[in-house]
Amino acid sequence: MIIKKNSYHNLLSIASILLILIPPALISGPFLPDLFIVLISIIFLFIYSNSKKIFSINFSFFKLFLTFFIYLIFISIISENFSQSIKPSITYIRFGIFSLAIFFILEKREDFKKYFYFVLCLTLVIVIFDGYFQFFIGNNIFGYEVNRPDRLGGLFFDELILGSYLGKILPVFCIFSLFNRAYLNKYYIGIFILFIYTLIFLSGERSAFLTTSLYLVLIAP
Repeated sequence: MIIKKNSYHNLLSIASILLILIPPALISGPFLPDLFIVLISIIFLFIYSNSKKIFSINFSFFKLFLTFFIYLIFISIISENFSQSIKPSITYIRFGIFSLAIFFILEKREDFKKYFYFVLCLTLVIVIFDGYFQFFIGNNIFGYEVNRPDRLGGLFFDELILGSYLGKILPVFCIFSLFNRAYLNKYYIGIFILFIYTLIFLSGERSAFLTTSLYLVLIAP
């Protein structure tokens, strides 16, 4: 079965939109991001299985991932808590397929990098503004007060993962800043990174601050 050209572009657009929405969806919790990952993976598998001639992908990364996946399955089988460990090990395959879907979207949608970066920056601006607002005022923009004086929750409320979110999203921001460097001033990007780094420190998450510090040292020119 060969996918019609219009259907192919529609499915690709849906997958691209879902991927673009993952950064803001992460703020709501794990449900929406996991749902988007599964849907994107399913769309990718459907496109690939029905129209192999449309694209070609180097599967070297996936082979490496598959080796790691088999290792996880093996560890689960020999573990004492087989029933508890086998399910997360099996479902881990979605991340490998999701990675291939990202490569595919980056290859086939030239405008994806621009739109993803715009949504990412908009999301970060809102999260950063709310974080500093909570630090100086004592509550976030929704009026939620800080439970602990040494920690910031921001839009994550009592989960207190503001620093972890920013620390994990920062490398993605840096990569897509490179993709869009023709449209941006590097000094603005540097100031934006400084705001993120400072807020990670203010959030009180030591592990996030240390890993972010290490990352910035490694990428520093």
